[in-house]
Amino acid sequence: PMSCIETSEGDAVVYQMYKKGHNQCKRRSLGKYKMDVDSFIRAYVSQLEQDYLAKGAEYEVDDEAMEYLQCQQYYYNNNMYYLKVGCRSTGKGFMVHAYTDMYCSEKLSYNLNLGVDLSGLRVQFDTCKNCVASSSYGNNNKYNNNNNAYNNYNNQGGGYGYGDMSQHESMLCSSADHYKDTCNRSCRRAANKAGSSSSSKGWGGGGGSWDGDGFSPIGKFFLWVLSLSAIFFLLAGLAQRKKMSKQDALIEEAAIKASG
Repeated sequence: PMSCIETSEGDAVVYQMYKKGHNQCKRRSLGKYKMDVDSFIRAYVSQLEQDYLAKGAEYEVDDEAMEYLQCQQYYYNNNMYYLKVGCRSTGKGFMVHAYTDMYCSEKLSYNLNLGVDLSGLRVQFDTCKNCVASSSYGNNNKYNNNNNAYNNYNNQGGGYGYGDMSQHESMLCSSADHYKDTCNRSCRRAANKAGSSSSSKGWGGGGGSWDGDGFSPIGKFFLWVLSLSAIFFLLAGLAQRKKMSKQDALIEEAAIKASG
């Protein structure tokens, strides 16, 4: 996923899909799409379960957090509200929003101190997911059908590599292809804005780690120019000092000491 944005139809996750064989998510994009937060998280968690199972392990689903993917009643200070998972303001994660109606369509104009933990929703933004997953259960596995599907955007890393294990269709990419809705111009603007306002990569349920990549290309250019300028003036100052006479150097040193 690229980012999580608020739309007129509700909060949605924006992602890109790539053609077969491009599991680095760098070239031959098929376009940007969006999917409602509920469907995307369920597909992502299903993919994690599938991946763990392929390695002979079991993924522990955070059932309490998953409950808030649907609109839930919640009593707070003797008042009844409705809660549902939506986008964080950074556009790179999720949080629980409070609503005034049972359809979770009217958000509160203020925040409640709900204390709902979504760290179990381990959705990683800005990573690349391969649409061919693998299984260690051989040809008897029910998912064993060599998949020619697409790669779901996330902007770094590669796919899964389990040697000669049999391959099966990715739950995440199947859902991303089935439920995709075209990301129009306003959707792309919102996604780009969310991406530029936050460069934290990590679990979508909160937290996240700073990766040091917060400067825009223009910002990096000016940082480079300023660094070169500082080096130039430093070298020029040292060269000028070497040209000073011994008397001038003593006078300068005395002035520095006098100024403290």
